[in-house]
Amino acid sequence: MTAVLLSLATFVSTLGGGLFALRFRDRLHYLLSFTAGVLLGVVAFEVLPEVFELAQQHTLDATGAMVALVVGFLFGGGAVRAVRRIALPARGAAFFFAVTRWAR
Repeated sequence: MTAVLLSLATFVSTLGGGLFALRFRDRLHYLLSFTAGVLLGVVAFEVLPEVFELAQQHTLDATGAMVALVVGFLFGGGAVRAVRRIALPARGAAFFFAVTRWAR
């Protein structure tokens, strides 16, 4: 019974989020940015402490997980900046609007 209630709650929250995104379609990029931030927050504040706890139980060094998180975050941000700064202006404004047309 609990699984059915949890799946129903998941369905309702997903439906609500989709309807919210459709209602504010002109601000979809803000919603996607917020969602990405929430996911990063979940990883940083929920999953990583468990990684450290498990690493301590098994006498492993968890520094690699933290370094991977920081490097991945910086690499992702750098990739986005590179695409915005190099690829999009080189192909012109028409290409930019064709790529971002779905966000309107």
